[in-house]
Amino acid sequence: MRAQQAAGAINITASHNPALDNGFKVRDEHGGAIAPEGLLEIEAGIPPLEKVKRLPIEEAVAQGRVAYFDPDPAYLSRWRGMIDVQPIKDAGLAIVVDCMWGNGQAGFRASWAGARRDRGGPRERNPLFRA
Repeated sequence: MRAQQAAGAINITASHNPALDNGFKVRDEHGGAIAPEGLLEIEAGIPPLEKVKRLPIEEAVAQGRVAYFDPDPAYLSRWRGMIDVQPIKDAGLAIVVDCMWGNGQAGFRASWAGARRDRGGPRERNPLFRA
């Protein structure tokens, strides 16, 4: 978000669940969850489904209403600046991480490349897990 100089964002995600459970998360300018009162204000402004205007994605892109960008370079740069993984790699330790279906998977794969690792956690959707 900082790299894009955005005031906020909508994150369409299933969070730590499989994509089948996608939903919206509203983020503030720092990438964190928006304050509850802000979220209530946004929710109050959502029109009934029959009044929602629709636009094919191709038209939205052509009109400049939607722009694609790759968040990975800025995200991974920040991630790598927070954790020095080289000493851990050099120690020959096996690392076990459970990213719970979340964004952490990208940082984990990119930053720990070459280390002995196991994604850990369930590899299939757990229908009993509701967080």
